[in-house]
Amino acid sequence: MTRAVSSAREVAVQYYKAVTRLDVEVAARFLADEFVCYAPRGGAITSREIYKTILFDHMSSLTRSTLIAAHGDDESAILYYVNEFENVGAIHTAEYVIVSDGKILSSRVIFDRLDFESRYSV
Repeated sequence: MTRAVSSAREVAVQYYKAVTRLDVEVAARFLADEFVCYAPRGGAITSREIYKTILFDHMSSLTRSTLIAAHGDDESAILYYVNEFENVGAIHTAEYVIVSDGKILSSRVIFDRLDFESRYSV
């Protein structure tokens, strides 16, 4: 039996773990139907399905991820992690999430977009 995830910090950490395992189905369970993501490369992404496609396409070249810090309360959390990619190297990232009823309503992802794009061959 799986324990219910309650705090925003717990939700954010479990979501991070699913994403970095490339477990689309588990990660998607943490996203609210009305989920929106604000990211440097995409602006506001308001479709869960489009977000999942973009995220997991991007994460497919992930070679390692290290969670540095996770802080939060019942409604919001912030994670700081370093993702390493095949063609890009290490990208330091902060992600702020708002959670309600165990689901992520919104995510604001911050990373050095110029650094990322200068090393990423599209």
